[in-house]
Amino acid sequence: ASAAADQQTKNAKAQAQALNVERQRKAAEEAENKRRLTIQGRRERAAMSADLVGTGLVTSSGTPLALMADTISQQSMRMGDYATGAGLEQSRLGAQGSSILQEGRSSAKQLRGQAGATLLSGLVSSASSAAGMYGGRSGGGSVTVGGMQSY
Repeated sequence: ASAAADQQTKNAKAQAQALNVERQRKAAEEAENKRRLTIQGRRERAAMSADLVGTGLVTSSGTPLALMADTISQQSMRMGDYATGAGLEQSRLGAQGSSILQEGRSSAKQLRGQAGATLLSGLVSSASSAAGMYGGRSGGGSVTVGGMQSY
């Protein structure tokens, strides 16, 4: 049972490690997606600025500036929404890994406790059997020697 408990602990650690690797992969994916969103945002703003300049409007004030600010705000909001979702996923994976480790430790502890109880039960049973074999003589466990009975 101790080997089963050790295996339970190893399995839990392996599962938690796999979740940690997945969490790291998600973090790297998030960083790459943020980088791409930033580049895409710059391109969109540059294209918008070029379109506005091409119309002859002054881009440093008024409606064109408000359009640029609105675009930047929307891009920032998309980036924030994405980061929040990715952060929640990473947190979920971390919590799941911790939970698996805790469950593994708990199961291993329970298996070890059951093994101890089984061992104790076996020892008591063996002792009872031995007492029955050696104490089960006629006279209810007493021995008569030289006319005297000992208990």
